[in-house]
Amino acid sequence: MESYVEVSFLQQLLTMLLSLRLAQSICLQPVLKGVCYGYAISISFLSVCLWLPSSELVIAGIEMLFLFIYFRHAYKTYAMAFVLRVLLMLSGWVLYDGSFHNGMWFVPMDYRLVYWWLLYALLFLLHAAKWKDIIAKHSYVYEVKLYSEVGILSMKGYLDSGNLLFHQGIPVIFLDRSMQAYFKNERIQWVVMKGIGDEKAVKCYMCKIALANTEKQNVLVYCGQKLELPFHCKALLNVHLMTMG
Repeated sequence: MESYVEVSFLQQLLTMLLSLRLAQSICLQPVLKGVCYGYAISISFLSVCLWLPSSELVIAGIEMLFLFIYFRHAYKTYAMAFVLRVLLMLSGWVLYDGSFHNGMWFVPMDYRLVYWWLLYALLFLLHAAKWKDIIAKHSYVYEVKLYSEVGILSMKGYLDSGNLLFHQGIPVIFLDRSMQAYFKNERIQWVVMKGIGDEKAVKCYMCKIALANTEKQNVLVYCGQKLELPFHCKALLNVHLMTMG
């Protein structure tokens, strides 16, 4: 089927840039803008220019070069962007037909992609305005189990990069004060909490915690204030939990 080479190039370029943007927010592995643009332009340009029997191997080689040189610290972003790119291309192919060459969707000549590009524009705008924050925040949510004398509490915890509170080698997490009754039989530890211009000793409870796919570890629980966390989370987690589990 005949295709517009220029339109197909632009379509591929937009698809790759959109996929990379979304993937960075989902995986929380940022990539330099220059790398993103260089990668998208290189793959898109070579895909429409190479028509040799071995051109697909050349494209695969370029992909591997970018992966091991520029994405070596962001493998998850690369993989997620690749999956999103394939899904977007297959969606366009289902809606508009066309053909594939060098792993790239070529747009048929008898179709205009105005509505498809309007959808892309909307996704770019939503990502810039709100989605990147929502997606990123959701990646900080973890399933948590707390082990106390009362029993096992299962809840969602929100990881706060600003919570680094440590006491005698044990991380401190925060729960809503309404949950204090669950820890009334636990051993009490007084922890010095520093605020702006002052510090005070607060009562914390010693118990065990396990995040999803991690071993149980000691934790101190503070239940002295009202918490309002994203996604209905019940616990404000500590960064040290991610390095000790």
